Amino acid sequence: MNKFKNLITLILLTFIFAFTAKADSWSLPQEKTICSENNKFCFKVIPKKLGSQLDYFKDKVDGKENAGADKKAKENYCKGIFYVRDEKGNLREQWKTKLVNEVSPVNVLVSNQGDYVVTFDNWHGVGYGDDVVVIYDASKGSLIRSFGLSEFLTDSDIESLPTSTSSIWWGGNHWIDKEKGQLVLQVTKGKKSFENNADYFEIGVELSTGKILDEKRDRLPSLQFLIEPIEANQEQDVSQPSKDDCVVGIEVRRIVSSEFLAKAISKEKPVYGAAAKAVRATGKLVAEILVAENGDVNCARIISGHPLLRNSILEAVKKWKFEKSEGKYIGRIAFDAKSVLVSPEGKIIE
Repeated sequence: MNKFKNLITLILLTFIFAFTAKADSWSLPQEKTICSENNKFCFKVIPKKLGSQLDYFKDKVDGKENAGADKKAKENYCKGIFYVRDEKGNLREQWKTKLVNEVSPVNVLVSNQGDYVVTFDNWHGVGYGDDVVVIYDASKGSLIRSFGLSEFLTDSDIESLPTSTSSIWWGGNHWIDKEKGQLVLQVTKGKKSFENNADYFEIGVELSTGKILDEKRDRLPSLQFLIEPIEANQEQDVSQPSKDDCVVGIEVRRIVSSEFLAKAISKEKPVYGAAAKAVRATGKLVAEILVAENGDVNCARIISGHPLLRNSILEAVKKWKFEKSEGKYIGRIAFDAKSVLVSPEGKIIE
């Protein structure tokens, strides 16, 4: 829930910026009618009427019910109307229902037999929520199942999908296999559906029950982040102490990086934080470490490197253990923060 609220807050800020810049973005959802391939059955989507895009996102951030709703509109919720084409070619309404989507689905599939309607994603954020895929029994307009990405994709695969400020661009051209009675979901292997040479893997769903037929397992290479200690270069070794140096006013022995790193007996691994992952922070950082006589870290500070990586490295090096000595000693160690692409089998992809 907090993750979703953070997403909406980010969308709100982005929208305010776009509005200020007079950018044409976040168009309000419109009524649309989608028909089966044989054109015998059609489904009209009537979105919830919003006062404005900004009203919706503000209300979401504030946790208000019926976010952004146009207060003048009656029965203001997302609706679906199912039609059958008669012998004269006219559409006859069969049923009307309130849809699971709060505002409006993005895409719709209607089966050629007129037995199923499937909606995909949400106007305010493709790939988010527990109504990314919704299956309806088109014979009577009843809900069969609604589910989100986590029902059929692993956390690792979801993190590997292409994203934008508001959306996870997970899908391709989903389709219905009438012979097997299955919905076939196309999941991108890395590119958005509108990009060239996009490729997909498929997940089967039993339409009559909504049961996911394929095992949930890692299928995509995952981007993993590593922070490894390395020797600082000579220039970083000999740079002068600053006012916040660990040893200002203290006589202490300084050791060059190559010898200092060798004195480390145990090294706690830094944790790559969520914020650093979000911006894919990488690069070199340099830590200065003062070691007490018993080998414990007496003081540590980061003298250069990405700000989102500094705290995690500091927290780790404070737990390091070094060789004991008759007096305190100090040195500098560099850390290499990098991203690597790892296959589902655990192999690093060059």
